[in-house]
Amino acid sequence: MKTKLELKHLAPYLPFHLKCHAMGEFKFGTEDSDSPIPETFVLNGLLLNNKASIMCLGQKELIPLYELFPILRPLSDLTKKIEIDGETFRPFHKLDHDFELQNNTYLCLILHGARIINLFDHPYEIMQKLFEWHFDVFGLIDKGLAIDINTL
Repeated sequence: MKTKLELKHLAPYLPFHLKCHAMGEFKFGTEDSDSPIPETFVLNGLLLNNKASIMCLGQKELIPLYELFPILRPLSDLTKKIEIDGETFRPFHKLDHDFELQNNTYLCLILHGARIINLFDHPYEIMQKLFEWHFDVFGLIDKGLAIDINTL
């Protein structure tokens, strides 16, 4: 069975201004405005209805989830330099430093060539950082449900 994009895949990213790509012709604005949604826009709110659609704040039309593609970083980028808000860093090193993971009690997993560290000691805080930095923690890129930021 093919996986579909669901609210549970998008909701954790909402506080962190996730950029998305919409495939259809949709309108932003009020009843008097006919300005189209830009091809890439920031997801700033969700409204799920019975037709599996979302509505972004300030828009007139619902966007079907199957026409929405979040723009995410693959987990392999954890070991690469990335830039967020003008700061350049390696996410793995920043996590290691911020959560003082310099001990032997943490779990190391190899996923797509990147180490996810200390998921048992700081699971919530680490997952929040991964969502904040727009990492694809649900594997949506491989499923064709998200766009790899490195391909833009």
